[in-house]
Amino acid sequence: MLTGTGAGVFLGDYWVIVGIALTGYLDYVLLPALAIFIGLTVYALWRKRQYDACCDTPSEKESQP
Repeated sequence: MLTGTGAGVFLGDYWVIVGIALTGYLDYVLLPALAIFIGLTVYALWRKRQYDACCDTPSEKESQP
């Protein structure tokens, strides 16, 4: 026994087909986003390494009891 109307079944199939067709374009969005986030992570690690090298020595206030 089928439930729903013919239009509902047709529209359901339509959105599945549209969804499958749009997944081919996800590479154009997700790969640049991945590159941006990898670049942001590398930049953050680079800045942290610079900060750690610059400010690694304890200050005079920290060394006094």
